[in-house]
Amino acid sequence: MASLLLGLATIPPAHAQLDLLRRVLPPAALAGEGQGNPRRIDALAAIARQAGAGNLPEALRLAEALVEQDRLPAAQSPRSPAAGLLVQSATMAAQLHERAGNDARALALYRQALKAGMPMTGGLVGRQWNQYAKVAELQSKTGDFAGAITTWQAMLNAPDSATPFMRSLRFQAYAGLGRAALESGDAALAETNLLQAIAEDPAIVGAARGGAPGAHGYFEAQATLGAAFGRVEEMLAGMAGERAIMHANGELGAVGRQSGEGGVLAVEGPLTDLARLYHGRRDAAALRRLYQGSFSDYAARTARVDTGGLGPSAQLERQYARFGAYLAGVGEAGLAQEAFAHALRLNAARLAATAAQLPPELLAGSFAMRRQILDLVLSLRLAQGDGAQRWRGTLGDLLQSKGLQSDFMARRARAIGLSADPEVRSLAAAMEKVDLSGGAAHLAQRGRLAQALQARIARSLPPLSFEDGARFLAQVEQHLGDETLVSISAYTRFDFASQQFGARHYLGARAGRGQLQVADLGTTAALDALGGRLRADLAHPPSKGAATAVPASARAIHDALLKPLFGTRGARGSHVADLDGGVALLPLEALADGRGRYLIDDSEWRYVSSARTLLQDGAAPAHSGKSVVLADPAYDLQDAAAAVGAPGRGAVSGGRRFARLPQAAGEGGAVAAALRRTSGEVTLHTGAAATVEALMGLHSPRYLHVVTHGFFDEEAGVLREEVDGNDGQRYIVDSNVSGRSSGLALAGANRDATGILYAAQLRQADLTGTELAVLSACDTSVGAVRPGEGVDSLRQALEIAGARSMVTSLWAVPDLETRTMMSDFYDALATGAAKPAALRSAKLRIRQRQAHPFYWAAFVVTGAR
Repeated sequence: MASLLLGLATIPPAHAQLDLLRRVLPPAALAGEGQGNPRRIDALAAIARQAGAGNLPEALRLAEALVEQDRLPAAQSPRSPAAGLLVQSATMAAQLHERAGNDARALALYRQALKAGMPMTGGLVGRQWNQYAKVAELQSKTGDFAGAITTWQAMLNAPDSATPFMRSLRFQAYAGLGRAALESGDAALAETNLLQAIAEDPAIVGAARGGAPGAHGYFEAQATLGAAFGRVEEMLAGMAGERAIMHANGELGAVGRQSGEGGVLAVEGPLTDLARLYHGRRDAAALRRLYQGSFSDYAARTARVDTGGLGPSAQLERQYARFGAYLAGVGEAGLAQEAFAHALRLNAARLAATAAQLPPELLAGSFAMRRQILDLVLSLRLAQGDGAQRWRGTLGDLLQSKGLQSDFMARRARAIGLSADPEVRSLAAAMEKVDLSGGAAHLAQRGRLAQALQARIARSLPPLSFEDGARFLAQVEQHLGDETLVSISAYTRFDFASQQFGARHYLGARAGRGQLQVADLGTTAALDALGGRLRADLAHPPSKGAATAVPASARAIHDALLKPLFGTRGARGSHVADLDGGVALLPLEALADGRGRYLIDDSEWRYVSSARTLLQDGAAPAHSGKSVVLADPAYDLQDAAAAVGAPGRGAVSGGRRFARLPQAAGEGGAVAAALRRTSGEVTLHTGAAATVEALMGLHSPRYLHVVTHGFFDEEAGVLREEVDGNDGQRYIVDSNVSGRSSGLALAGANRDATGILYAAQLRQADLTGTELAVLSACDTSVGAVRPGEGVDSLRQALEIAGARSMVTSLWAVPDLETRTMMSDFYDALATGAAKPAALRSAKLRIRQRQAHPFYWAAFVVTGAR
């Protein structure tokens, strides 16, 4: 099964099933009644070959030509084998048109196949069941529900529909008829047939309750197959990533379905269709009976099926979420919460089953599913106006679900760093060397290397587990001590009356010191706009002679983001911030309260990528005891005393060329001296020695300090390619490639790309147990914002690589003030101050000389104290 899934993961999604059939069926199955004709075998093979290669327009052209070739002989001899050949070619062409989205043509071809087969079958529906079912499904898809109802009824009324063989398929017709009636508004006809489908479906009633002979084996086979194809769908969604697709002329834009809202609720079947009917007429009693009766029996049986290590079916996860949404819509909040809890548990079990088998990049579908289930839970809690105690379990589920993909990447990086297997390091290095600008073929090559690497380290990966939500929150509160947790999470509001997702919102939570406060903070669009204005105000120095008054944006974002959680008293003391979305790019200490005072005056802040990391605060470090400083790289691989450039630590000229930083050498020397006084052996790499290889060759340094240029270029993380669409048109596909939009300039950066260290590469560095990694450079906390998964940045890469604490920047920092701040920071650490307190004191010293936050607020400390 694993090899089959891996093979499917490398096939273009639109053609995966067709190509699978082409490879696993014997040639005779493709040739059908024309298997004795070599020319026909070649024609069929050519169609399958073109479709399997993704060239659907050519496959369609060949298929239509074959249909035309078969049409006249079949018309002349309706009862001859020629009619069977037309059935074959018309069905194949119809399947291809259906995949191309040409539903009208597909419908006409299926009807042609039915007409050609009538004389041979005597008009009996059962022998042409698949074609009839396709006709009915396409009629519904194109809005002809009356036609679909007629077709389904004809199938059920056929003389042979009551045979033992046909009984196993009757539920399909009842389910299709019920759904078509539901869509047409005929509630009575819908209910009658959906109930009949439930009564006849072996996957629902089971052999123990009077199902047909062999129903139990059929059910288990169906459940296993459903889990397998669910895994394939999940892998393909992960491979798709976040993609934007448009016509070559730029007229049309669309977002990949992975990020499409409502995906968790996109489920069909007689159970959920009947639930939809009961919800529509607000029949709470009938919906409750259905959920606690037939669906409960079906779900219990499905959950018990051994799927061969594939984990629970994603379909059941969706069904629970769908029932929960309907139950909440009729006022059954308790049962709705129960259904959502089942969905979350199934998701956790599925993630646990796949965590060791698949690279994190291929698990995006499960992560997105979990976030959407939580969106439903949060929306229901807010709609009910639940108090703090009822929020504890839900908040715990939310907190431990944030940043899961980053957590998986960190697990993989640690397994690589600790592995004694040279093949593991070789595969990791080869994976990161793949030139992704080479297009889809290079992406596929990287995917194969990632899968091989995953297989190699699978046994050394720690198992994934989820705590009970309330228990997890209690553990977080225990680890906080005298700190207060401030959590901001992006989620999508769901309206249970209309059964529609709405706008994205931020949910704020404050926990610790025996208190819990939760509040909806408003739309992400409004808060991100406020945050954008604050960043614009803070990220540039004030003009000479300008007043240094507190920016109005600092007060506005404080009142919107923190006032609902802290009230008028404001945030005082020590805090841990777990931020999401666009607000993750804000330094909270630079917000201003109602008195016009920056929060840094009364509070201390550190940041975490997720609350899960708080439970690791007490873990004993496993560093090597040695520290490393890289500073003042020779960007041209010439003398490091080359011409001095601009005073900011970012890209300083077009084409991303880098000039020497005036303070870099002095800062590197000062930091190395400070570390020698307090932490023992220190290696200082400067000039031509400050290379990518020097950094990537490290093994668990105690401290790592890098002084250079940093950059964030969103376009650099986008792979753009032109492709031919299934409709024959030319499209442009933009794919966001994780870890390629931000980087550090090291020795040789002006000569070629080997001098650039991208975040994707930095993730593979061995920083296991590193107490502190400092990137004294511009924009090292900035990157592509991924709601629920943090910011794809150099800071995140350090954490994935194993560093326990990081100091990084939120904008282009000034060179002189940065050197001074770093010197004061290490002096404070030498006195025994915790990292957040040491950085705060260094910032306050800068603020005494430069009041504007541009000079002191950019650097933040993330991770352990």
